[in-house]
Amino acid sequence: MSDTERRRHHRLPASRLTISVKKIGLLGHFKKPTTAKAIDFTKHGMAFLCNEAFETLDHLDLNLRLGDQEVNGVIGLVCATAAKGQATRYSVEFDHNFNKRMQSPEVSVTLKDIEETLSEASSSKEQSPPPLAP
Repeated sequence: MSDTERRRHHRLPASRLTISVKKIGLLGHFKKPTTAKAIDFTKHGMAFLCNEAFETLDHLDLNLRLGDQEVNGVIGLVCATAAKGQATRYSVEFDHNFNKRMQSPEVSVTLKDIEETLSEASSSKEQSPPPLAP
């Protein structure tokens, strides 16, 4: 990683990860989660594209699913935003100190399992031999 890189952990491509998100707070409490497009992921945080407007330092309630691995109520803190066409790219760090649920083994184990699944998928793509020419 370069000196200008804000990330502290290498993130994995996460296009297969299903995500829904909503802002935490009084107004967010009454809103339904909106679907977002995952870009990359690590057990410490992730990036995604979304049409919903969030601000830096907003806390978000994330629901994540990858195959049979699912975890709801993951709390993330928006660390950076960048406009990407019609959507916005959000970089989020998971806030493990937000509440007791975020400190639970269920959340940490599932985030780690998702990271490992994505890592295995990424490794198998890198190690796959090129297709043979006909």
